Amino acid sequence: DEDGAVRRMAADGRTLWQTGPMRGINQVRVSGPGVVVAYGKWNPAFRAVRLFDPKMGEDCAVLVPFDGAIWEVALSPDGSHALVSTGRASLYTVPLRPD
Repeated sequence: DEDGAVRRMAADGRTLWQTGPMRGINQVRVSGPGVVVAYGKWNPAFRAVRLFDPKMGEDCAVLVPFDGAIWEVALSPDGSHALVSTGRASLYTVPLRPD
């Protein structure tokens, strides 16, 4: 939102959870089973992807370091992995949960 927080909303518009302000975050991705990640697109000062608990909104992990500004994040349909591309033409495959 405008304060830099990530919110999960119900279909009726209620806020299910909300994080505190997070500097540098401007993108959110969600997978089919509800995995939620947030990141700062094209921000060379913020080279991390944050992983959130889908039910509570708690910060579960910060996935770092990446070799440059994050350009895009895609999640696998089952929520087990993220693909992270950077401005240095790198592509990372990142596990999001233990096997």
